Amino acid sequence: MANGNHDSSMNRALDEVTFDMPNRRVRSDSEGDGNFAARRGSRIHFGIDYLFVVGEEVPSPVAGRVHRIGYCYDDDHGYRLIEILTHNRKAIVRLLYVAPAVRAGDFVTEGDIVGQAQDIAARYDSSMKNHVHCEVFVDPAILKGGRFEEIPDGGGDSSGGLSV
Repeated sequence: MANGNHDSSMNRALDEVTFDMPNRRVRSDSEGDGNFAARRGSRIHFGIDYLFVVGEEVPSPVAGRVHRIGYCYDDDHGYRLIEILTHNRKAIVRLLYVAPAVRAGDFVTEGDIVGQAQDIAARYDSSMKNHVHCEVFVDPAILKGGRFEEIPDGGGDSSGGLSV
């Protein structure tokens, strides 16, 4: 990014959507590294895999409105995802492998329980440690002070295949 103003606006935007799962370790096992931008063969991992025990309660990492409840894979509706539109409408946080305890349209605060960690062993195998995959989607318009205006509140329950 050549323009210094563009860099600073991007940094401010990212500061507004950064989150962490306190007291959580990131997955690292024989199947790979769960850090953001870890290499996965010919692709890059665009999320963070936080270790969770099967059935453990999963807190929301952000305050906002549950935008959508969906499926992680088109070919397997056993694995669910939750999307939360941040309170300032600047980002969507997606949590994968979570059995939802919330519905689309619900408001959540940071730390509210949104579901329970699912068992990923049937999809992968026991060599991959159980985890919740977290992704953040930022609208490019926030670089100009915009936000996710086009997204209606309460996006509904739908499928949404995703390769992770």
